[in-house]
Amino acid sequence: MARDDYSPREVIELLAGILSDIKRGTPSPSLIHDLSERTLAEGKGGTRSTRKSAVAKATFRMPTVKKTRKVSRYQKVFGKHLKALKRKHPRTSTSILMKRAHRLTKRELK
Repeated sequence: MARDDYSPREVIELLAGILSDIKRGTPSPSLIHDLSERTLAEGKGGTRSTRKSAVAKATFRMPTVKKTRKVSRYQKVFGKHLKALKRKHPRTSTSILMKRAHRLTKRELK
């Protein structure tokens, strides 16, 4: 990719730039360009295929948005029953209320 003998200061600057770009959710084309230019200037990237691979290795993937799962009918009804039971019986433990909500939901969906 690039040269192997970066100074510790240069490494820290590169990593700081990468992390700030990742936090913003944007890849850093300027960073990729800088790395490929440094590689070419040193004479390590003479052929076209080498340049492409150096740039391809330095690219960053955008974080993918996680797909939300569909809430089932049972879960919706169960949630309504559980909320109502919690309002009526705030001091009762959640596990007991969940058992009651489950029984009510089974009856309702029959």
